Amino acid sequence: MIYTDTFVFVHLPKTGGTFVRTILQGVADRRRESASLLGRAADALRGRPFDPRESTGLKHFGPRHIPVKHAAKEVVSCIRNPFDRLVSQYEFKWWVRHADEIAPQEELLALYPHFPELSFEEWYRMHDRFTLTEFLDGDGHGPGLQSRQFVEFFARDLERAIEQARDGRLDEVRASIADVRFLHTETLNRDLFDLLAGEGLPEAWLEGILESDRIPPPEGGRSKEQTWERYYTPAFFEEVRERERLALELFPEYDRPLGTGARSAADRPFEAVTRDATARERLLSAALASALLARDPDRPPPPPSPPMGDLLKILVAVLLPPLGVFLEVGLGKHFWINILLTLLGYLPGIIHAVWVIAKK
Repeated sequence: MIYTDTFVFVHLPKTGGTFVRTILQGVADRRRESASLLGRAADALRGRPFDPRESTGLKHFGPRHIPVKHAAKEVVSCIRNPFDRLVSQYEFKWWVRHADEIAPQEELLALYPHFPELSFEEWYRMHDRFTLTEFLDGDGHGPGLQSRQFVEFFARDLERAIEQARDGRLDEVRASIADVRFLHTETLNRDLFDLLAGEGLPEAWLEGILESDRIPPPEGGRSKEQTWERYYTPAFFEEVRERERLALELFPEYDRPLGTGARSAADRPFEAVTRDATARERLLSAALASALLARDPDRPPPPPSPPMGDLLKILVAVLLPPLGVFLEVGLGKHFWINILLTLLGYLPGIIHAVWVIAKK
């Protein structure tokens, strides 16, 4: 669990949380490196410093474990294609190293004499039988493994959610999930960049996020040829798809026939981002623009309104041009150009600063 001044990141395992932690630490390091007068001015404009702190004791704990002093902040987490995450869990081999936490050894060996040499299908059925069984009714019916893990992590009231799952009241289970802004593992670089840019951080602090490589686990990740689709036969895929109905209804962008892949972030339906207010606004704006274009295809879409952060930067640029440029691009070439223009004449410095901000 990582606390920043405005949001709390909760790390659901095998979804890209290590990448998020590394990027947040890198941004914090760049902030400290620029702890000059202008760096402090950037913090002052935001109204608070960006200084993420990690609670190692709560590394893999969900929203209901957030300490009271951070409870009012936005909750951020990552979500991954459930079919892909299952494969990642299988290959990570935690279940081999901690078999005693799954079931007694004699019971596992009675069912699987060749344990731990399990196929992917055997592994899934083993966990489906032994993991989070409190979600299952007396006949062993209930949500699949991914759905159970998701609810166990994100439910506001876990005991009530378990009771609802056992009774098959999945609509009530869905309503029990905490309000979370989800970053999608498949588009994590862009989603994380957008989150931090929306926090008003200078562009210089975010440098390299979009180009950063993912961080494989210490044991090594899968090769590019080991795509998750290769682990599923058509029949087994449909079995898992039915068992994971709850997770797929929460994130319908992942509910696709085998071989078609998940929809891209741009294709996600409105329901897939109901807990992301920023995304909702973007989708509604796009829908309105599409409607206008449908009525008049020759009419260009209206220009977007400048965000409030840009208006504040422009105001700062008028009062002190170099500071306005710094807040937009950091200590880059435009910053030094602006200092020179401001020294040569205040008006050229203002014009240049407004241009740097407006062109972004």
